[in-house]
Amino acid sequence: MSLVDSIFSPIAPLLIKQFGSNLTFIRRADGVYDDTTGLIASAEQRFNIKAVFESLKADEIGGIYQATDVRVFLDPTSIGGGVVTTEDRVEYSRAGQTITAKVVNPTEYRGDSPILFDVVVRPE
Repeated sequence: MSLVDSIFSPIAPLLIKQFGSNLTFIRRADGVYDDTTGLIASAEQRFNIKAVFESLKADEIGGIYQATDVRVFLDPTSIGGGVVTTEDRVEYSRAGQTITAKVVNPTEYRGDSPILFDVVVRPE
């Protein structure tokens, strides 16, 4: 374990647990081939977790980001390890509606292991 891991890895889970909102993280898993139909059934893993939401800054909008994009901070231990990819999705509630959003830009902060995911998502 690196010094970065030992100092910073306990911080993200505590802050996200205290200040986070409910979110469902949906990780796309490898599909399963069905011999009978000849089709590949998509598979996914769902994690009901806490996450911290943040609006994008005005100077970030444009380029690859849109005004409807949202930044989400995730604790890596809450999503079963691994990394966040652009194949993943999230679901969260806003104004009484369930929003499904696609990951457009995942960023990982790490030492030897992931410490925090900073993920920009786009509502579909």
